[in-house]
Amino acid sequence: MRRHLLLSLASLLCMGSLAMASPQPSPSPQVKAAVLQTQRLAKRGNAEAQYTLGLMHYHGKGLPKNFEAAWGWFLRAAKQNHAKAQYNLGVMRDRGEGVSKDFGQAVTWYKKAARQNHSKAQYNLGIAYASGEGVPRNAAQAAAWHQKAASQGHAAAQLELGLAFYHGKGLPQDFEHAQAWLRKAAVQGNAQAQYALGVMYDKGQGLAQNSQEASAWFLKAANQGHAQAQFNLGVMRDRGQGVARDFQQAAAWLEKAARQGHAKAQHNLGAMHAEGQGVPYDKALAYVWFECAARQGFEPSMKARERLGGALDEETLQKAQGLLHEACRPVPL
Repeated sequence: MRRHLLLSLASLLCMGSLAMASPQPSPSPQVKAAVLQTQRLAKRGNAEAQYTLGLMHYHGKGLPKNFEAAWGWFLRAAKQNHAKAQYNLGVMRDRGEGVSKDFGQAVTWYKKAARQNHSKAQYNLGIAYASGEGVPRNAAQAAAWHQKAASQGHAAAQLELGLAFYHGKGLPQDFEHAQAWLRKAAVQGNAQAQYALGVMYDKGQGLAQNSQEASAWFLKAANQGHAQAQFNLGVMRDRGQGVARDFQQAAAWLEKAARQGHAKAQHNLGAMHAEGQGVPYDKALAYVWFECAARQGFEPSMKARERLGGALDEETLQKAQGLLHEACRPVPL
């Protein structure tokens, strides 16, 4: 699956004291003069000016928003080997903005930019090889391009490279290299890398087993909304593993994961409500969370729901039914 794609959104043209931080309903004379100057330079073949006009049209800043016009100016700059313009053409082909969606053409432009050491293009090219979109699937090529981007500090590429070493996909399996690259991404705030590093500390893979370090990295990822990290923290709080045992904190983290649709968290939270452990004793809520997990096919919850449901009175069942929609609502993608 294609990962996060970002257009290369450099600061828009600054000439003199011009700084177009946000669109203006009526451009000032200074902005108009800057746009005219950029247009003159672009028509004379200046690649940077052509690229800037493309950005202006893409964002509707200084010029009307127009993907077709943006494509045209990026194309002029790209033909002069402007790496950011080449990357942007790849993204627009990838998304079908201003032109038809075409993964093969997207890859062609990514390659041109990637060969000029454009880290985002290298990352996207790696994703294309990993997913087989626009090119034949090739794990070794994916890892090679991700390594180029990762070496430039691209956090998402560092994550992908770390996972490639971890799973031995396109590279020999190597936990030490895996944790090293994951750490680079994690310190840049990448939640998935923080979670993965926590797993490696928890299992003692590539470094000494350390539950405290594991919980610390899970916490960083959990605070960014990473559901599996939230679940892991809940379990560790419940067991007192690497952190002080605290049933209330365990329930709080499990609920965060449960509300993101994490079936095991939903089941555990249901069990805590059924026992009144860390949360109020509430059979209706216990039933609700068992039902949410059961709807996802989690077998222990199916059994728990049947056992509990048969013991509930009509009033409690009605209360539970009223809570189901909110608790089990689909999670936005």
